[in-house]
Amino acid sequence: MTMSLNRRLLLAASVVLAAFFGITGLVLERAYRHSAEQAVFDRLQGQVIALIAALEQHDDGTVYLANALAETRFFTPDSGLYGQVVRNDHRDSWRSLSLSGDEIIAASLARGQQRLYQTRLKAGLPVFVFSLGISWDDKAVFDRGYTFTVAEHRQAFDEQIAAFRRLLWGWLAAVAAGLLLVQGSILRWGLAPLRRVAVELMQINNGRQQRLQQDYPQELRGLTANLNALLETQRLQLQRYRHALGDLAHSLKTPLALVRGDLESSRPQQALVREQIDHMVQIVDYQLQRAAAAGRTALATPVSVAAVAGKVMDALDKVYYDKGMSAECLVDADLQVQVDRQDLMELLGNLLDNAYKYGRHRLLLTAEVSAATDRSGPVFECCVEDDGPGIDEHLREHVLQRGTRIRPDVDGRADETGAATVGGQGIGLAVVQDIVAAYAGRLSIDRGRWQGARICVYLPLMDMPA
Repeated sequence: MTMSLNRRLLLAASVVLAAFFGITGLVLERAYRHSAEQAVFDRLQGQVIALIAALEQHDDGTVYLANALAETRFFTPDSGLYGQVVRNDHRDSWRSLSLSGDEIIAASLARGQQRLYQTRLKAGLPVFVFSLGISWDDKAVFDRGYTFTVAEHRQAFDEQIAAFRRLLWGWLAAVAAGLLLVQGSILRWGLAPLRRVAVELMQINNGRQQRLQQDYPQELRGLTANLNALLETQRLQLQRYRHALGDLAHSLKTPLALVRGDLESSRPQQALVREQIDHMVQIVDYQLQRAAAAGRTALATPVSVAAVAGKVMDALDKVYYDKGMSAECLVDADLQVQVDRQDLMELLGNLLDNAYKYGRHRLLLTAEVSAATDRSGPVFECCVEDDGPGIDEHLREHVLQRGTRIRPDVDGRADETGAATVGGQGIGLAVVQDIVAAYAGRLSIDRGRWQGARICVYLPLMDMPA
């Protein structure tokens, strides 16, 4: 089972905190140990100096305690503090009563030489040791010098370190647990918007709402906006299918009734039946193309306009080869738009087909994406113009209706016969208008540079990532 995002983050935070506090604890413990050892050695050094001040030398080279020592542990057996003075010629001069017959194993040192180390007494007790070499003889002969040594049992030091360790790791564990609780609360609070998204999507799936409605943090707005756009696209697509099926059923009622009535008559007319069948084919084609328009899709892949236009124009060049049309395409090869590929091909196909059909000698296709002038985003602008008769202004709205076409043999006149003649079925511009409406765009018809028809579509696009 896949681990939840909250658990993953909490586990990662736990590992990081454990590593951080583990390293911190080791560093602090090492630093404290070093400081405690230094304190022990400083204390032993003070004891050696006090011992030197209290001892005097006999004529025979032995030393004796001439002054009282402030530290009474030197005179208490097994007190944990031990003192010893040895001549460098290995003649034992003085040792504290606390040694009780034991001995500190120490090397002989020259005058002024000192040494800090850890060792064990002959009895096996672990001790810290400080040794200092001195000499009462100005000639500083090594054999006549003395090595003053003071040792202290490690037990108090080890207990001090153990107590610090317990305190340190206890507090670090408590702080780590507290931070994990805080981290868990922060993660729960921080991931709450994602849980709200999941709840809203469940509500949408259950049919209780149609889109994400709550206000989400800035980091999730791109996600929620795209989800809403996707949901809206699917809703509109379903709505178009339903409307198309309803329109199709309604539109076929009349011609089917005419055909049925004619077939039930005593003298059926083949021409009427053929005409109504062609009319039904026209209706079905129109409704299928209308329903197939994808419209604005949040997840649409950017499409190369030049590639689609080139494919359509190559096909139409072959269809209208006898006319010898000079077709020019002014589209940047790098131009890509986030429009459904089938919609773009249907749109360009209908516009260019009309231009090839009604143009005399030449036509021009231009396309570009203009920068956003308001909050609507960038706009895809595509224009097709030819040198044909054009469309009179009073007919421009009329030709966008289904079943209306321009006669190829009469300039500027509209035909609503509904017959499928060589001039076409009159659904091309109606399909273009439906595609434009699906993208919430607009369509304009005017006269171009050659006084022929100039048809432009303007489709608002979603911002493309940089």
